[in-house]
Amino acid sequence: MTAVLASGLERAVASIRPLEPGQARGLVGELAVLAAAVFAGPPWCEPPAVSAELVAARLQVDSRSAGFGCVVAEAGGELVGFAWRRTAWALATLGGRPACGQPPVELRELAVHPRWHGHRIGAGLHDALLAGSTSPAWLVTHPAAQAALGLYRRRGWQVVRLLSYPPTKTRLLMHKRR
Repeated sequence: MTAVLASGLERAVASIRPLEPGQARGLVGELAVLAAAVFAGPPWCEPPAVSAELVAARLQVDSRSAGFGCVVAEAGGELVGFAWRRTAWALATLGGRPACGQPPVELRELAVHPRWHGHRIGAGLHDALLAGSTSPAWLVTHPAAQAALGLYRRRGWQVVRLLSYPPTKTRLLMHKRR
């Protein structure tokens, strides 16, 4: 998938491509740097080093998990976004809908560099990552992540419940029927 993007004076063509698990692990450093830029701002407000470390650790584990798939977006030779999925048995159970048959999918991470927001890169990553899947899908996101929530709702996701992580974190558990 390609899309023409314009941001201020910049103009670039973004392409979205899938990665094999080993390729994704090979880009862990670049993905961690991108995550630090994305999750440092509102609503997550994570210290950049913490975001980078968490995403790197998740990728190392998830890329060896069942159902792993990863896509990246690049523009002008720069990594501008990524998304990955894995099997989501625990989220399906947490949502009160234990899966029968096909394993459920979790949209585990989706991130677009703030400089590239508003150019449909998130939508492209989402669609490329879940293309062809007929499994029920799950995700967890921040309740104040308005742009992400708008994207998910436009693509058929529904809030199942509010999750509370002590002491102060809350997240939304969302489901998409396939």
